[in-house]
Formats: sequence, structure tokens, C-alpha cells
Amino acid sequence: MTASSPAVPGPAPAATQRRFVYPSRVARWWWVTVPRIGRRWSPTSGATLADGAYLGAFRIVGAVVTPAAVVAGYLAASHHWWYARLPTESTGLLMLFVVIGAVSAQTGGAFLAGFAVCDFFRNHTLWSYPQRIEQAQDYWPGERHLAYFARERVPLLIMYLVLAMVAVQLPVVTRRLLRPFLPGSRAPVALSAAMTFTGMVLLTFVSVFLWTQIAAVLVRPLFTWRGIDPLKRVVLPLQRDGALLARMAALTAGGRVVLQGLAVVRPHVAARADLLELELIQPLRHRSVMSCVPSALRAVVPAASTTLILSGFYADRVDGAIVLVALLTVGLVQQGAVRIPMGAWGRVARRVPVALRLAAAVGVTYGYSVWISADRVREQESFRPLLIGLAVSAAVLVLLFPRDTSKVKRATNEAATKERGPDAT
Repeated sequence: MTASSPAVPGPAPAATQRRFVYPSRVARWWWVTVPRIGRRWSPTSGATLADGAYLGAFRIVGAVVTPAAVVAGYLAASHHWWYARLPTESTGLLMLFVVIGAVSAQTGGAFLAGFAVCDFFRNHTLWSYPQRIEQAQDYWPGERHLAYFARERVPLLIMYLVLAMVAVQLPVVTRRLLRPFLPGSRAPVALSAAMTFTGMVLLTFVSVFLWTQIAAVLVRPLFTWRGIDPLKRVVLPLQRDGALLARMAALTAGGRVVLQGLAVVRPHVAARADLLELELIQPLRHRSVMSCVPSALRAVVPAASTTLILSGFYADRVDGAIVLVALLTVGLVQQGAVRIPMGAWGRVARRVPVALRLAAAVGVTYGYSVWISADRVREQESFRPLLIGLAVSAAVLVLLFPRDTSKVKRATNEAATKERGPDAT
């Protein structure tokens, strides 16, 4: 090369290209290792922790977003950001929950985990009724701890589960409903992108708004289990600013879709996203813990947790029993522990598109809710008509989404063949 000739830049060294294309080690740990650890417990846990893996394609963001969410949640509880006693008092704090949850289930769970740990162990330090107060006089010394845990601590756990509905479960359920239109499906690319964006925004808005309406009732055990009436300032932000919270969550969900679209436009980001996805779908060496649990027991845990979350609707133990039996029946049918012979109805129902069956289930539920108006609930001074509606909805779901036993038997036979090995006869 002569002194007058211009310098022609050559290709970057291979090591530099690999370092730029591959996800950072910290991001890979959060978005590959942690979800795979969750998969060892159950596929649902793994899918929840893997939601938002697109963030791992951005090297710095993917490395810091989850620990930053944990720290932010801890600080929000320790410094009581915009609230005095309960997080539902503050529109600003609720907005943080719905926005961070709309980004991804992992970041929403991280924010909630930091908040719950600080609030449960640091903000509430008592573990028993002091002997000087009136409630302690009704219990023996050993019973005061159990009574305090049941009346004071369990309602806190219910509140955390209610917050988890919007911060953790919402993005997972929304993505599952939009799975037929996600990129890579059979739909055209333009239609897939438009349906994903529109569906994510609309479903997030509707889901968050509905959550704000029922959360005010779901947190009632914080007061009713103590024998006091709910404070108006605790539920007012949920009822007054529900539309605002839903709009912010919908905007965040739309931004999430746009951010995921960058993986298609920017080659290095797309390469990192592909590498993360390839690592996430690698099979585990061993079966998950929950797959070794009998199907009947697998149905008990979600039924019991959902029954606990809905405690704010109960007037007595009968209401709780109605909900538990309905949810347990649905869970046992879905797990295959209880088989309901559907015959020709099951074959016909499975041929109907899932969207139409879901629309029919929503229509039945909506029709029942219109028939059971607010005036009827107010006249009975009980939420029992709504709980009966929940049982009706569960029965409709069982009828419209029958279990395909042939696929179950085929999957079981394939799994048994893999375990025996190719040389087995």
C-alpha cells in the first residue's frame, strides 16, 4: 500500500464479531439459565421466567433489567413510595406494577419479589399478637402465633398473589392467546405483525381494566379477616384510575411489540435472539419435578391458590367450598385424573376453532353476569351469585374444551419409547 492510496478497512476480527453477536454472560444467565431452572420445577414456571427473553438480545438491558427490578421493588416497599400502608392506595405504585409487568413476566415477578420480601419481613415485624391487646385475650399463648399468621400474614400473601395476577400472569396469558398470530406462525408476516400489535394492546387494556375492578374486592381479607371494614382510600385508586392504569399498560405492551420487532431489523440483535431461543428450547436431561407428581395432586395446588385469591368474595365457608369444588373439578378434568365421557360431543367441539369456543364461553359468562346484576347482588348482600357464575363458567369450559384422550395416549407412548431407547422392543 502506497502513502497516497486510501486505507481500506478490513473485516473485524472473528473474536470481536463473536463478542458483539453473542449475548452477554449476565444476560444469558437471566434469560436462559434462570428459565431452565424454572423448567426443572415445571414447564409453566419455565415459560413464565422465559417471558421477555427478547430483552436478553440487548446486551446491557438484558443484563441489568431484572436485578434493577428487584432493587426497585425493595426500595418501593422500604420507602413506602406514594402509599402509607398498602400498595393499592397509590396510583403511582400500581402503575409501576402494571407497566413493569407488561414489559415481561420475569421483570414483573422480580419487582414483586423485591417488594414482597421487604414488605413481608421488614415492614411487618410482628409474628404474634402482643399480650396486652384485646385480640390476644381470646387465645392461649401458643395459639396467638397461629391466629396472628392466619388473620394478619395470610391476607398479605393474598395481596401479593393479587398483584402477581397483573405483574406476572398477565403477559404470559396474553402471549398464549396471541400465539397463532406471533411471528413464525402460518399467518402472513404483515398480518401477523398487525394482529400481534393490535391484540397485545387490546388484550392488555381489557385485562388490566378488569383486574382493577376485581382487585378492590380481592384485597378485602386484609380488613374483613381482622373484623374491620375496608378503608375507602385503599380501594379508591383502583376504582377511580382503572382506565388510566389500563392505558399505561397497553402503551407499554405496544412498546414491547415494537422492541421485539427490532430483532428483525437489526442483524446483531436478531442473531442474539436466535441464540437465546435455541438455548431455551434445548431439552432437559431429567423430567421436571411436577411431571413426577400424580395428576390429581397437580390439580390441587392451582385450585387451592385460586380459592385463596378469591377469598374477598366469600361470605362464609360455603362460598369457599363452592369455588374449591368447581376449580378442583376443572383441574382434575384437565389433568386427566377425572374422565368425563364426551362421546360425539367431544369430537365435534374439538373441530370448532379455539377462538369461537372461547367467544362462546365469554358470551355465556357475560350473559349470566347481565342476569345477575349489581342490584341482585346488593339485595342479597352477598357475592354468592357471582361465585355460582364462576362454577357455571367452569362447567362451560369443561364442555367447550374437552380433553383429547387420543393425543394423551399417543404422547405417553412416545415418551415411554424414548425412555426405553431405540433398541428396546
